[in-house]
Amino acid sequence: MSAPSLDIITLATSHAKSYASALQQSKSLSEWAHALSSHYLPGMISFTHGTVTKMDSDPATSLLLYLEKVNKTFGRDFRTVNIRAEKVSEQSAVVWMTFELRPKDGSEWIVWTNLYGFRVLGKEGDGMGTGRMGWEFTVADGEIEAFAKRGPGVFGGMEG
Repeated sequence: MSAPSLDIITLATSHAKSYASALQQSKSLSEWAHALSSHYLPGMISFTHGTVTKMDSDPATSLLLYLEKVNKTFGRDFRTVNIRAEKVSEQSAVVWMTFELRPKDGSEWIVWTNLYGFRVLGKEGDGMGTGRMGWEFTVADGEIEAFAKRGPGVFGGMEG
């Protein structure tokens, strides 16, 4: 008899906590981008104010450009203050993550919530996939809006 597998909510919540931990680590910008992008599935898609961005085969490179802008403008004192996951299917869930960023100028915290799509690509040997899991998509309107209020023009028109 095989051991019971973890349910999708447990897996999604654990993945979100790992992502939150990667967000708060003090590393070089390149290492930071790699740590965060390791949570993305191949072809991960970001939806922001009607713009659809598909991550390429090396999402860390794209993410690094974004993180450089955030770091230069606001710094990187991030906190994850809430994680909520809901089951969509046996292999997918949606996860809301609320973040705070304390700007390096000491001004009031910037707060936003993003939505992430979490997917398990099947289990090794079951014919359904690789067993890999991660973010399949994100809806990041809240993040871009929150940053745009504090640093207009930082993201080159992504603000909506």
